[in-house]
Amino acid sequence: MSSSYTWLLFISLILFLSCKNDTASPTDNAGPIEQNYFDDYESPKHKWGCINNQGKIVIDPIYDDIKDMQNGIAAANYQGRWGYIDSLGTKLIDFKYKQAYSFTGNQTFVQDFQNNWLLIDQEGLILDSLTYTSYESYHEGHAVVGKQGLKGIINATGKLIVPITYQSIKQGNEGIFVGKKNGFYGLSHISGKSILPHEYQNIYLPVNDDIFRLKKDDHYGFCDKKGQIKNGSFSKAFDFYYDKTIVKSKSGYQLLSKDMSSLRNLPYEKIQYAGEAKWKYKENGRWGLLDSNGEQLTTADYELLNRYSDGMIAASKAKLWGYLDAAGEEVIAFKHPLIWDFHNGLARMIDNRGVGFIDKEGRLVIDDMFIEVRDFYNGTARFQTY
Repeated sequence: MSSSYTWLLFISLILFLSCKNDTASPTDNAGPIEQNYFDDYESPKHKWGCINNQGKIVIDPIYDDIKDMQNGIAAANYQGRWGYIDSLGTKLIDFKYKQAYSFTGNQTFVQDFQNNWLLIDQEGLILDSLTYTSYESYHEGHAVVGKQGLKGIINATGKLIVPITYQSIKQGNEGIFVGKKNGFYGLSHISGKSILPHEYQNIYLPVNDDIFRLKKDDHYGFCDKKGQIKNGSFSKAFDFYYDKTIVKSKSGYQLLSKDMSSLRNLPYEKIQYAGEAKWKYKENGRWGLLDSNGEQLTTADYELLNRYSDGMIAASKAKLWGYLDAAGEEVIAFKHPLIWDFHNGLARMIDNRGVGFIDKEGRLVIDDMFIEVRDFYNGTARFQTY
């Protein structure tokens, strides 16, 4: 072998090794906390991307995970690190975080690989460094935070406005929140005003109305947002929906108005809210539907009933699934092994090929080609490929 050839081979080997070392790995320049994290991290085989409502891929499936798009920006995990992308998959904030929340307005919480929590804006600029250990998404400009097992509330700038003295906090509207202290729940305002003392087994945030459901001494009652207690002590009660609710006492179920007057008795085994001002009832082990006045929309023909969404409700009969419309009419045939609720005119369904979408005529409009796909949110749906 000539000396010139040997020298050329040596140079080629050096260049190959140099190029190989230039390929970045997820843990290049990682600190000890980050290295320990990636020692246990396993990137999923099947990656996540996004489609639009025509079924076209708008974000390639290259991510370990993606969260729902919020105002054109979504948290995405690339090779174990979280960052943010836009609705076309363009990177907006570097993939450098251990954890990342979805944006609420112009801000969100992230955790770096030194386990520091930061409040950042949509440019990725740090608004504040935070010393708490748990966080919940912002609601009306306020967020629940935690430290040493207790909870408090911060405002949009990260300032603590409700002290960290609660075992749990559930945020409602207009600054009202349900807080738990010494094992009991009370109702308060972020201004510091107490609305109800901490003496209840539970207080439930209202869903459609401004009436709070209370549980005390194993019985249910109600109060308004000023803390005025409404008459009644029931063994079971539901939230008010559109000025009406259903309660249960020794005499059975009854429909109540907002002034707590009984509108009618309901002689059924079980009743649950079915969404969109309707109720579902159980009779002889099967389910049917009632309208907002407690009148039967359907007989009890169904093994299972979901909740109304987008004017339709999923139901099962003979172990197959179909849909009823707002009037309780069967409008999509009972032929699917599994279906989900409608959102914005589309519903997920599964067959022996995978998960796809049908429209309100029951037509397959987005092919059943996904291992997993989530509902559309702000025009995109997250999917996972084979």
